[in-house]
Amino acid sequence: MSEIITVRGFVATDTKLKKLDSDTDTTDFRLACTERWFDREKNQWVEGQTNWFSVSAYRDLARNVVASLKKGDKVIVMGRLKIRSYTRQDSSIGTYVGLDAVTIGHDLTWATSTVLHKTYQGRANAEGNTAEANATETNTSATNAIDVNSAEANSIDSNTVDTSTGELTSAPDQALDRDNVSVDDDHEDSSESHREPAFA
Repeated sequence: MSEIITVRGFVATDTKLKKLDSDTDTTDFRLACTERWFDREKNQWVEGQTNWFSVSAYRDLARNVVASLKKGDKVIVMGRLKIRSYTRQDSSIGTYVGLDAVTIGHDLTWATSTVLHKTYQGRANAEGNTAEANATETNTSATNAIDVNSAEANSIDSNTVDTSTGELTSAPDQALDRDNVSVDDDHEDSSESHREPAFA
């Protein structure tokens, strides 16, 4: 299992978008990380050893890196650590230390940054479908409300209305008391749900 680490440093080489054989976008750059601390005795900042990493990014991250980073930018990189040995031309052994980047951002300790959000096609389609579904649900609710009002109006036929005055003439026990109507949410209007179990 690869180890995920976070490294602070500055971009030491220019970035350029490339493509792998699989047609996947990629870019890479060298990241220099120099230890730095304040020496109280000398009353000044002191720089220590510089560690070098080869950072690789792929797909959307690669495209955003090329559009956002330039040589000299101070960045924070989180990625999978890759270490392997190789033989140089003079037969000496070297060590490759790389990071397969998971995320990269500007180090805001040293600068400010403005974010430009990008909307990708998959996300745009999902948001569009959600909006369409919400609109459909709203129209359905409005239609149902109209149907309820129509049904209530139809329930009052000509026999219960005085045509001369427009008032209801039905008996009090037939009138709908809206203040005393209760709804049983657990009630199921189905004869199957109330059928007693049959035993052989």
